[in-house]
Amino acid sequence: MKKLIVNADDFGLTKVCTEGIIKGIKGGIIGSTTIYDQYAANKTIKLAKENGITELGLHLTLTCGKLTLTYLDSHHHIHMNDGVREIVIKLAKEYNRPLPNCSRESLAYVNGRG
Repeated sequence: MKKLIVNADDFGLTKVCTEGIIKGIKGGIIGSTTIYDQYAANKTIKLAKENGITELGLHLTLTCGKLTLTYLDSHHHIHMNDGVREIVIKLAKEYNRPLPNCSRESLAYVNGRG
């Protein structure tokens, strides 16, 4: 059986967007979300915890604070582009976090098999 994973980008971008993501997660339609606003990261993480969000990712626009993350992704999938991909793979490996939407070769490297 295949499983569909629904991720909602831009958690914390706007009040309406954030409320919609919370509603979708609580309703079981959305399984995970990614933080967008680097300047409000601590507030956004607190809001996620208060609402029972356990699958919290990070758009690579976020550059401040120490976070507890379950995976990495990027705005417009920039992490898949040459030059950026190598940096993101190193981050994923360093923090032991998965990278969705990467090639098999990239995932093999992250997992120590490449």
